[in-house]
Amino acid sequence: MRSVTLFTPLEVLFGEMEKISGLRICVHDLRGWTEANGRRQLPPGRYIHLDPFCMKVKAHPEGRRLCGESDYHRANARGLRERRPFLKKCHAGVWEMVCPIIRGNQMMGSIFCGVCRKTARVPAWPWAGKSKRRMESLYRSRPMVADRSMWEVGRILGAAVPVMLENGLGLLGARRDRISDTIMGWMGENYAEDIIVGDLARQLNLSPSRTAHVVKERTGLSFGRLVTSFRVREAKNRLRLTNDRITDIARQIGFGDSNYFSRVFSKQEGASPREFRKLRRAAGVI
Repeated sequence: MRSVTLFTPLEVLFGEMEKISGLRICVHDLRGWTEANGRRQLPPGRYIHLDPFCMKVKAHPEGRRLCGESDYHRANARGLRERRPFLKKCHAGVWEMVCPIIRGNQMMGSIFCGVCRKTARVPAWPWAGKSKRRMESLYRSRPMVADRSMWEVGRILGAAVPVMLENGLGLLGARRDRISDTIMGWMGENYAEDIIVGDLARQLNLSPSRTAHVVKERTGLSFGRLVTSFRVREAKNRLRLTNDRITDIARQIGFGDSNYFSRVFSKQEGASPREFRKLRRAAGVI
């Protein structure tokens, strides 16, 4: 029996919504909002797109690349821009309801509810090759769900999850004070830039030396190590969820030198970026 945690009500909500809608709910946690003491609090399968059609699409390199563009890049950008649930048609022709999770101006992640289809017509997958016949069969077996039902799921999740998240974070002590919130929020928005402690000091209206002390006091990490932790977390997201090249990921998260990025990542995670991606995919963690 799974132990009860502060996130158990969230998992209960997801389970009930799945029963009502007949659709699978998947969580993309980009900033650790479902974690406590460094460990994920939802069941492992909650973080994986387990739909058979999606798994078949992602088994093909080009399908996986396009999924990364659709689910990670475009969906997150749209979620941060619109700040409300939305219906999304993916590159492979199926539909999902996406509920962005946002705190301040920081994209925490998204909740995906799907997948379903809107038409009996089978999309074209020019990259599918020998997998096309199996994909056609899986596509036809996806449920056809009315937009109204999808929007109702999005409305409920969009209203309930942010409240449950704030309550959970408050009980965990993650929101200790305004300064801690400012530090973490600012870091979430700026970690990929060429930042120094003086930049954060101006945000806090403190001296650089005092800011360095406050960061260490509030987070347990020096300013430099906090920046690195944010960059490595984002690297892990991109390695899991996209097919972006490692050199591109290094640049996207603020490392000018991909070799240096690989050394830093390996030291913190115990595996190189390439090994991390390979191991995650072998385990089905996508």
